Amino acid sequence: MLYHLTPTEHLPSVLRYGLVQPAADKDRQFQREQEDISGIFLLEELEFVPDYLDDFRRIHEGDFSLLEVRVPFDTEAVKDTSGIAAVIVADPIPPEKIRHISIPLRRH
Repeated sequence: MLYHLTPTEHLPSVLRYGLVQPAADKDRQFQREQEDISGIFLLEELEFVPDYLDDFRRIHEGDFSLLEVRVPFDTEAVKDTSGIAAVIVADPIPPEKIRHISIPLRRH
């Protein structure tokens, strides 16, 4: 199982349409800070969520939601080398492969 953090304001869209590569300026800024990697960041272990959340909060304001993601079997994934145990996928992930697993994670 893999995990994805998303701003809570994006949750309804993600659950309806799935995950796609970020298009917003803030997401592109975050990608530049993460070694110009483009795609959907998926964490390999729940224990890495706090570290990733700390980085993500520098770019996005507000609350975040944690998603459990089952990547379709034919999806290519690239190992993230920025220090957080994650993989990056370019292909969209359909909503039936995504489950909201946490209450909003509050900004502190």
